Amino acid sequence: MVTSDKFNKKHLVFNPVLIHDYLSHSAATYPRKTALICGKDRLTYSELERKTNSLAVSLIKLGLKRQNRVLIFSDNSIEAVIALYGVLKAGGVFVMLNGQLKAAKLNYIINDL
Repeated sequence: MVTSDKFNKKHLVFNPVLIHDYLSHSAATYPRKTALICGKDRLTYSELERKTNSLAVSLIKLGLKRQNRVLIFSDNSIEAVIALYGVLKAGGVFVMLNGQLKAAKLNYIINDL
């Protein structure tokens, strides 16, 4: 057990890592391994990396700026994961909404953004 008087800050290492960096690392390390399974659909890490990078580039070309919010209205799917990572890689902030939301709740959330 480390007590406060024995704690040495120089041993504390903090390297901030963004969540989408984990995907890029996994794609480089395990390109052919399955990253996602949804029903009968499968995507490898390299395929997921390629698709998310493509979406990120498209979003930036469309004018997405750092910290802009992007609403993702989708059921759980491979496309939803691609959208989430694509937004993050483009510097945006995703707002994920489930496709099963009722109209009144959806309207409230959208107008509150």
